[in-house]
Amino acid sequence: MKLLTNPTTSEIWYAVRDADWLFFKHTTNISLTEATVDEVSPDNVEICQALDRHNHFAVNEQGQRKFYVSNPDPLEIAERDGWIEEVFDA
Repeated sequence: MKLLTNPTTSEIWYAVRDADWLFFKHTTNISLTEATVDEVSPDNVEICQALDRHNHFAVNEQGQRKFYVSNPDPLEIAERDGWIEEVFDA
């Protein structure tokens, strides 16, 4: 799985499964840092499944995304405690 993160905030903007990487197009107008997670490793299965199910554009009241990189080397992914998606009225 490829993770594209904002280098300033360490928030994960995109989590793209290896099978989908060929068809993925980065269209965000900011520079993102790329990291790779071994999605078939038993240690990574749960976080990769959670990242795959999550709406990456969702934010909480503070404008923060649910998942972020807590340590880039070695790569550690964290989930914000008590994160609740902000629902915007249309």
